[in-house]
Amino acid sequence: MKGRAGVLYLVKQHVEYRILGPIDVLKRGVALDLGPHKQRSLLALLLINANRTVTTDRILEELWGDEAEGKENALWVYISRIRSALGADPSPLLTKDGGYALAVDPGSVDFLVFESMTTAARKNLKDDPKAAASSFTDALAMWRGDALEDFRYDEFAQAEIHRLEEVRQTAVEDRIEADLRLGGSGELVADLDALIVADPLAERPISLKMMALYRAGRQAEALRTFERFRRTLGEEMGIEPSPELVRLEEQILLHDSRLQTTMRSRAAPIDAEAAVNPFKGLQPFIEADADQFFGRDRLVADVTRRVAEQQLVTLVGPSGSGKSSVVRAGVIPALRKRTPFPARIAGSLHRWFPVLVLLSRSRPRCCARRSTHPTASPSSSAMVTPASCGRRCASSRRTRRRS
Repeated sequence: MKGRAGVLYLVKQHVEYRILGPIDVLKRGVALDLGPHKQRSLLALLLINANRTVTTDRILEELWGDEAEGKENALWVYISRIRSALGADPSPLLTKDGGYALAVDPGSVDFLVFESMTTAARKNLKDDPKAAASSFTDALAMWRGDALEDFRYDEFAQAEIHRLEEVRQTAVEDRIEADLRLGGSGELVADLDALIVADPLAERPISLKMMALYRAGRQAEALRTFERFRRTLGEEMGIEPSPELVRLEEQILLHDSRLQTTMRSRAAPIDAEAAVNPFKGLQPFIEADADQFFGRDRLVADVTRRVAEQQLVTLVGPSGSGKSSVVRAGVIPALRKRTPFPARIAGSLHRWFPVLVLLSRSRPRCCARRSTHPTASPSSSAMVTPASCGRRCASSRRTRRRS
């Protein structure tokens, strides 16, 4: 029968087959007696392979294993009893091609209907999240327990149990994403925590939880969620989170406005014009980063002034203290903006650049000092450190006193 959006919904038909929970067969709404466990196992195996032939040899192997020899008669008895219980004429349980097949209408089998509903809802997730959320909710309501609950310890059912549980978890995640797209936030965290407990290494629930927390104004918790997952992933698997999850962390750090208005199954790439992360780690800033370079204004101004006054300026500091960044993203852009340039550097800056000498020292020298460069005269050179006039300045003075 057709339901909303043309999706098949399970309704009371002549016979209904249900395995999303304990196995159950309803005939005109009345549950049938399916007999002992082995007989129900045979019916479950045929339902898992609905409308497909299961060979006799496979049935014997799946249900009896090493004890399959001589069990053909028992199998025929169970086939006969199932046909009697279903009571249809002709029987949907067919004998064909050296085995048996259960012929069913896909709309009468709960797990087939569930998969049809979730597939259709997933197509509406972006364009119509309200309809998608409703469809996912209706589909998930069909579950009456764990898949094939009667057979949780039977070998023949393990692969299908695992597959159906994966399909169910994906549907729960999709429903939560639909709710996020509709403006949901903190109220979804409990459902996500249950998914994370069930599979601590699954990345999508982490992504959705980070989004839900951020939407609820809990940025710090969202970032802690990422950090815990990163640590767990490293300890358990020796790997790092995916680039998509790392991008989501960056968006949360930057308060990317798009996180409040849209939700994607994967974090959206960051548009350089929309949001720029000024943190570059150990990578030096270059001239193109001038607009994001900050915190060294006094030092840049001091070096720029000295360049106009001295023939040689030496920038001294320990490796990694930011000498190259100060010159490339601070001093050079500042010099380009000066009008007029000092006469001696009025030409191209790339020819002037060598007059800035970068030296690494184990201990930075604080404040401007005269250079002892052999080619520089005392009146025409200066030495500046990246620590000058900043917080590291006081630190370097304390270090010298202790030594």
